[in-house]
Amino acid sequence: MLQKKLPPHIVDQLKDMLDDTNAAVQASTAEVLYTHGFTADALAKIEQLLQHQNPFVALRVMNCIEVNQINNASIKKVIQSLKLYDKQEYGGEYINNKINF
Repeated sequence: MLQKKLPPHIVDQLKDMLDDTNAAVQASTAEVLYTHGFTADALAKIEQLLQHQNPFVALRVMNCIEVNQINNASIKKVIQSLKLYDKQEYGGEYINNKINF
């Protein structure tokens, strides 16, 4: 994938967005930062969002990990510690498959 260098003011704005009130915005921002080489900031937010109370946020982050082939020991440890989701109506089976993958 061809990666353009982000201007510093855009990077600053993205880093600010890691603290947005919307967890989906945080997840998307973390992925953008990760794909542009700002891995420390991105991985810290990804690790935090994996433990989010909303299973769809955790799922969004797990998809980011899979698509970007993130292979990080700390992230793996968090995934292994995740509890299984018991509410099948919220996609629990799919999320459990991601956790167990």
